[in-house]
Amino acid sequence: MTLRLAFIALVTAATVSTSAAQSNLHSIFVRVVDADTGRPIPRVRVTVSVIEGTTMRGALEFTDRQGRAWLRRLPSGRARLRVLHEVFYDIAAPPGAIPPGVSVQLDDGKPPPLVTFRLARGGTISGQVFDEFGEPMAELRVGLFRQSALDGAPTSTGRSAITDDRGEYRVAGLPPGKYIIGATPTYSPRPLGEFPADVLTTAQWINVLQGWSNDVESAAGSAPPLPAPVAHTPLVGYAATFYPGDDRAHAQAVDVEGGREYAGISFTMRTTPMAFVTGTVTGMPAGLPGGLSVALVPDAPGGATHPIPATTIDIHGRFSMPFVPHGSYTLLASLKRQAGQDAYSARVPVSVGSETAAMPLVVILERTFR
Repeated sequence: MTLRLAFIALVTAATVSTSAAQSNLHSIFVRVVDADTGRPIPRVRVTVSVIEGTTMRGALEFTDRQGRAWLRRLPSGRARLRVLHEVFYDIAAPPGAIPPGVSVQLDDGKPPPLVTFRLARGGTISGQVFDEFGEPMAELRVGLFRQSALDGAPTSTGRSAITDDRGEYRVAGLPPGKYIIGATPTYSPRPLGEFPADVLTTAQWINVLQGWSNDVESAAGSAPPLPAPVAHTPLVGYAATFYPGDDRAHAQAVDVEGGREYAGISFTMRTTPMAFVTGTVTGMPAGLPGGLSVALVPDAPGGATHPIPATTIDIHGRFSMPFVPHGSYTLLASLKRQAGQDAYSARVPVSVGSETAAMPLVVILERTFR
């Protein structure tokens, strides 16, 4: 009997403790409407982050058909809410700035707050991207960078599109502002093939062409010219290209107004020489597990706009990056830090050019901190 009473008391205490803990959790009710019509907007992404002491907790929900979202089981503290939609934008954001969201204080004993977001239909940018021969390019990632209203510095909007088989892209939901449009390949470079003219005699070459087409001769009755002999075709790929077809420093911004479409923002990708970058990372302490990372970070806008990670790294620290546009980079190498162990890293300036493949890099890690 005594044991049973003790068990009941223990369960009761645990239930009370759990209820008390749950009573300290909060909810936020969100409503999202069209700023012009007042109608609810469904499928809006609603995120919240709450700072609780030195830690941050977050939650994610989507609005229902009535434009409502319920964020629950949140701790006490200062909460910041943001919304994101593919077509609409938050009108509370000042021009050229990231949407600030809405902040609310979650305190014990207070009712759940109700937050209303008003969104407007954003602008749209669309166009085509071509290669150097005028052919549409598929599988390119087209990203938008918004110019700051303060200093004009471009910042990523997080909005992008992949070109289709016609080289077309379309990005919607843009708040008013000035945007820079840039494209980067999502695949490895495809170098042009080579066909030395001295493989066939002139007569054999003409016979081959006649087999391809009956319209071999020109209006003057002469045979088409032979391609010039080539000793070697260098590896050439596509550099990050910005509208109207240049590097980022010479990009032309598009001034967007809400609700309007800007079509025909088309451009041709820039070609650039590329190189194989190889090397070895030394100075790794013995007995530490893997976790080595190596990447090239571009020093200035040019051939690349994002860090280029090593595609292969073996257990001896040897790495390779097969398709790197010529330019100036900083090579960053770091060894993943384990609990109670020292951290090791290195920063090495690298100039990538035609001679890079013949000169493997040697990167020495140094202990940075424990």
